[in-house]
This record gives sequence, structure tokens and C-alpha cells, in this order.
Amino acid sequence: MNTTRQLTPPTPSEPAGPSIETRVSGTWRERFLRSMLIGASIVGFFAVVSTFLTGRPPIFLIFYSIAYAILLVITLARLPYWFKAGFLLFIIFAIGVSGLLESGIWGYARVFFLAFIVMAGLLFSPAAARNAIIISLLATAAIGWLILSGRYLITNPEVSAGDPGTWISGVVGNLLLAVVIITGLNQFLVEFRNAQRASAQSLQQLEVERSQLEHRVFLRTQELEQRTGTLRAVAYIARQIADIQDVPTLLKQVVQLASDRLGIYHVAIFLLDSPARTAFMQAASSEAGRLMVERGYQVQAGAGNGVAYVLENKKAFRMTRSGDSKSPGTDPELPLTRSQLTLPLSVRGNLIGVIDFQSDRSQAFSEEDAGVLETMSDQLAASVDNARLLNETRAIVTQLQVLTSKDTRATWQEFLRKRAPAYQYSPSGIKAIPVPKAPLKKGLRFPLRLRGQEIGAITLQRREAEGSWGERELDLIEKVTSQVALALDNSRLLEESRRRAFQEQTVGEISARLGRSLDIDSLLQTAARELGALPEVSEVSVIIGEVNSSSGPSRSG
Repeated sequence: MNTTRQLTPPTPSEPAGPSIETRVSGTWRERFLRSMLIGASIVGFFAVVSTFLTGRPPIFLIFYSIAYAILLVITLARLPYWFKAGFLLFIIFAIGVSGLLESGIWGYARVFFLAFIVMAGLLFSPAAARNAIIISLLATAAIGWLILSGRYLITNPEVSAGDPGTWISGVVGNLLLAVVIITGLNQFLVEFRNAQRASAQSLQQLEVERSQLEHRVFLRTQELEQRTGTLRAVAYIARQIADIQDVPTLLKQVVQLASDRLGIYHVAIFLLDSPARTAFMQAASSEAGRLMVERGYQVQAGAGNGVAYVLENKKAFRMTRSGDSKSPGTDPELPLTRSQLTLPLSVRGNLIGVIDFQSDRSQAFSEEDAGVLETMSDQLAASVDNARLLNETRAIVTQLQVLTSKDTRATWQEFLRKRAPAYQYSPSGIKAIPVPKAPLKKGLRFPLRLRGQEIGAITLQRREAEGSWGERELDLIEKVTSQVALALDNSRLLEESRRRAFQEQTVGEISARLGRSLDIDSLLQTAARELGALPEVSEVSVIIGEVNSSSGPSRSG
């Protein structure tokens, strides 16, 4: 149901560029290079200062100064990794070459060539370290040939040029040491790559799980928002229909609100006949549904659709269709239906109707939606039943009022048949007057009404010849009139109660006297005597046997 805003699900994207392993490897190499450049800048400063203090040849001073300046620029500037790493290796190699030119095989050149080989393996790869070994050997061989052949003289006069055996032994020793270091470094890098690969796989698994968790959180959030929206819509509908007491208005309001608030294109309500075998459509939100209501659309049990299923089983019916949304639905007159939810309207276990939801979207009604809408259907059923009971109660009250009014009229007609009292007040006092045959033309007449029946009237005339009655006077007279009518009825009821009590007392006394008579003659004489003692009785005859005059009592004379 379209009750909330649509959220965009997070879609896991493929990592662009290098893999996680490559990114991790590049990260630690960059940190290592940064540390080396900073350390080289600090050490290089003291090296340049010591070079100037020791009085080295000008060519070395210029070279060291230019190299250190370039080192500072490389350290501080934002340049590609390969450029920075290559320049650092170049500086180390250049220092090694300058060491050979200054001190030959006896100086610090072998240390820097060894550092050149190790740093190439750390900053790039074992293949780069092997290439660094070859470059170092070629540079050492070339410079050694120049020095031993006398084409170049060592700048440090305190160091001898040596002989070929010394150079070869120095190169071989340096080579062996480089091979050992490269072998260990290669093994270290292999183990490091394995650990790195395991870490990358764990990180990749964490990213996959995070993506799956985000997707599940999204689905759960969307589900909760949809359920919250449905609950809000149901609560709003319940508030709107709470005060509606007319059943047709109630049903029309429910289908329209449900269609608008829940985003359902067709909502229909059926009410059952007395045998509860046929459901008559009473209200619908769609245009096709309203046409069906106008022609008296009905569904009987066993018809084979959702409404008939609810009639037969008194259970909810839920259906969804797949495929093209333009394919026929469950009802030919509602071809856009892709999902259907039909719920019973039950009150105290009795099925009184059916509410039918049909959506043009597939999978529109979930189990949670069905539970929420069942709550709304229960509220609707209770509202319909309450409205029916209210209407029935009103009808009964109206009938009671009519019967009471008729009984009041008959009672007062019987009461006034024997007496017709009328009294008049004047400055001379109160006196009895005959009941007028027609209403008086003068004065202001206020009828005495009791339960809708007029039992008398009060007529008033002003003392002044002219003038009109004020609102307060009229209101006071009307209130007094209503109280007079109630007092008269209470007086009549009291008089009837007293008369009935006297009759019951008399009957009781006569019954007691009759019970003391032991033979028939005494019983008949007692009955005649007691009845003759009643008021307005002049003669009593008590006869036993067949009476030919009449079969029933005679109240005449």
C-alpha cells in the first residue's frame, strides 16, 4: 500500500580501481616512504653541514646541496608515489656512486649500494631489488675499471686504489650480503602479502556483510515506515467515522477515506442479508464499483471469488497476481486488480458484512498490512452495528412515545368524561366556570401539553387594555404551564392509586368475610350484604343456577 514515501535502497557497488589488497599495500608503502623522506631530510641536513665543514671538493658540495634541496621539495610537495620513491632511490644510488669516486671500494659506497638494493625491494618489489643489484654491480664494475686503469683518480688521497682482487672480493661480499638480505626480504614480503591477503579478504567479507546489513536495515525501515503509515491512516479513518451514526454515510466515508489514505484504487463494502448467504454491495470508491452499487451488485456464497470465500469460511482472503498489470483481475469489471484483500466484518462472532480491498499493484498487501486492516475492519463492524442499534433504539423510542401519547390521550379522555373542571381567576376571586365550547377569542392561550397531547389550556388577559407580553413573561408562563401539566397528571395518578388501593382493600375485606361463612346460604347472604354496602349500590341479587337473561355481566341501571 502506498502510505509512505518511497525510499531508495542502498545498492552495493563494485570497487572502482585497484583491489583492497593493492590499496592496503599502497597505503603502508606510502607511509613508509613518507617516514623515509622525513628521516632522509633530517639526516641530509646534518650531512650537508658536515660536508661544508670538512672541506670537501666544490663539486661534491654543489652536488650535495642540489640533492638536498631537491629532497626537501620531494618531501613537501604533492607528487606521485613512483616519482618520490624513484628520486629517493636515485639519491641513495648517487651517494653510493660518489662514495666510490671519493674512497673507492674502501669507503661507504657499499653501504649505500646495499641500502639502494633493500629500499628498492621495500618501496617497489623483489624484482626491483634484483634490478638494483644489477645496477649496483654495473656501476661498481665501471667505476672500478676507471680507477684501476688510471683513467680516474680517487679524490681522497689517504685511500689507495687497491687491486682487482680487492675490488672483486668487496663486490662479491657485498653481493652475497645483498642476496641474503633480498632473500629474507622476499620471504618477509611473501608472508606480509599472505597476511595482507587474509586481511583484505576479511575486509572484503566485512564490506559484503555491511552491504547486506544496510540492505536488510533498509528493507526493515521501509517495512516499518509502511506499517506506521498504514497505522496512521487507519487511526485517522477511525477518528473520522467515530461520530457518524447513519449507516449509508458511514460506509461511503470509509471507502473514500480508505482509498485516499491507503492508496488503493478500489474499496468496497458488502452487507449481508438475514440468512447471511448473500452479500450486497453498499458502497465503493472506484467508478466501476459505484456503477455496481447502482445496479444492486450482489455476491452469493459459492460464487468462487474473494467475497464468497469470506462468506463461506468467515476468514480473510488474500490474492496477488503476477505478470502484466493489464491482465484481467478477479472480477471482469475491475481489470486492473493485481492484489486483493477481503476481510470479514464480524460483531460478537456474527458475520454482518465484508470489506474488499483491490490494488493495481502486485504484492500490495503483506501479512502485517492484513493484520492492521483487520483491526480497521473490526472497528468498522462495531461502528456499523452501533449505528444499527442506535437506529433501532430510536425507532423503539419513537414507538414508545407514540404509544405513550395515545395512552395518555385515552386516559385523560376517560378522566375528563366524568368531569370537566374549569376555573377562572379575576379580581373578585377564583370561581368554577363551565368549559367553553370553543377557544376564547380574547387573551393569550397556552395549551397544557403532556407527552405530546393537549389535556387543557390556560388563557390569560392583561389588565391594561393595550400592551404586549414580554419575552421573559412568555417564557415564565410556558414553564409554569409545563409544570401545571405535570402536576395535574401526578394528581390524576395519585387519585387512581388511591382508588385502586381502596378497591383492593374492599376486595380483601369481602374475601375475608366470605371465608368465615360455612354454608352456601350464609355465603350468599354475606355476599349480598357486603356488595350492598358498596357506594352507589342500591340493590344486589345473588343467584345460583341457570340465568336466561344474559350470559355476561350487565352494567346498565
